[in-house]
Amino acid sequence: MEYKIKVNKYSVYKAILTIANFSLKLSPMEIDILATLFKYGFYTITAEARDILRKALDKDQYSINNYIKRLKEKNMLLEGEDKEIHINPSLKQIVESNEITFKFDTDN
Repeated sequence: MEYKIKVNKYSVYKAILTIANFSLKLSPMEIDILATLFKYGFYTITAEARDILRKALDKDQYSINNYIKRLKEKNMLLEGEDKEIHINPSLKQIVESNEITFKFDTDN
């Protein structure tokens, strides 16, 4: 069975993250932060990315920093050898595919 969910190009990232959240275990604000990063094409957390997040989500610097820390703890954001924080490539692959397939196995 296949269900199609229509979304516009601006909300596709949030829709995919929300659908996949049963396994990601993200808060609504964490989803908003990741969706905003994808929407604006930021895959590395730079000063510019933090500024966009603050403005787009109407949050202060400390709130954004706290959410980034939580996303790192949940392995949604990873710190590279270069000490830069990047979006987890697995998450990037899921979101950029614009399609998610769920398969359920039962023990019957």
